[in-house]
Amino acid sequence: DSHFGDHEPVLVFVDSASGELGRVAASVYHWSKGQAPAEQVPLYDGTHPKLRVIDPWHHYTETTEDGVLEPVEDLSDVYQSWLDNGLEDDLHPGANTDPWRMRTRGHWWRDAAFGFSPTAVQIGAARRLGFGVAGTIGGST
Repeated sequence: DSHFGDHEPVLVFVDSASGELGRVAASVYHWSKGQAPAEQVPLYDGTHPKLRVIDPWHHYTETTEDGVLEPVEDLSDVYQSWLDNGLEDDLHPGANTDPWRMRTRGHWWRDAAFGFSPTAVQIGAARRLGFGVAGTIGGST
């Protein structure tokens, strides 16, 4: 599995006052972000987006099937080890540790000195040309 050890992000934005889900965002194609209002995403118990991994790439797509609720744990102690092998150079600073940075970004790739990510442009072109399978969030990719 060439993607063993990959980590693909999922973000669930929650209104801190009401506890209501606002938006769901996830990697739907090699760190390209798909997002939608929570009411457009299949949810379990109104609180957990129903997503499945697209094999073999490990990015996500929505599903109506029931799955397994995994416990969420503090990842602070293991996060740096995830960035080994150059991943830290590719990831937009703060993209996974400060989710609000991702509200307006279309991908998790680090921008180059000239203000955009050549990798994200390349990935976007591959996606438009139909290489691989893109996931959906809220019915759109």
